[in-house]
Amino acid sequence: PLDALFWSNIQTWEFTEPGWGGYVSDGVYELPPNGSNVKIPENKYIVVDVKLPKLKYLQIEGVLEFDNNLDNTLEADIIFINGGQLIIGWENNPIEKEINIILTGEESSTNFYLPNGYETIGGKAIGVYGGLDLHGKPRYV
Repeated sequence: PLDALFWSNIQTWEFTEPGWGGYVSDGVYELPPNGSNVKIPENKYIVVDVKLPKLKYLQIEGVLEFDNNLDNTLEADIIFINGGQLIIGWENNPIEKEINIILTGEESSTNFYLPNGYETIGGKAIGVYGGLDLHGKPRYV
């Protein structure tokens, strides 16, 4: 969309709340560093146009789309799609580059509570309560 934001632009992270990657202090922002927790808020559409840092926790309430022209790795302990959407390629325009999703958490290390406060998805997980679109070029085994 025309209002898409780009991961590589520091101004993209001006929506970030304290405690989330991208926030430094009042009025000071940066690109999320290695080991940070990142939240993509509702009504934000962010395109990954640079190599991603290693993340601890990724929460997607808006949209996170991978650029189709860049090999990349999404490495995190937990990925939680909470009403948002993770897009890696489109059905009519599959991703042509290599995208790796690596879950680094330990099964017992993190018990991430869902919004209801009772259930968890545990560590080393992708919780999808929204959209997960993965479309790659055909592979012939």
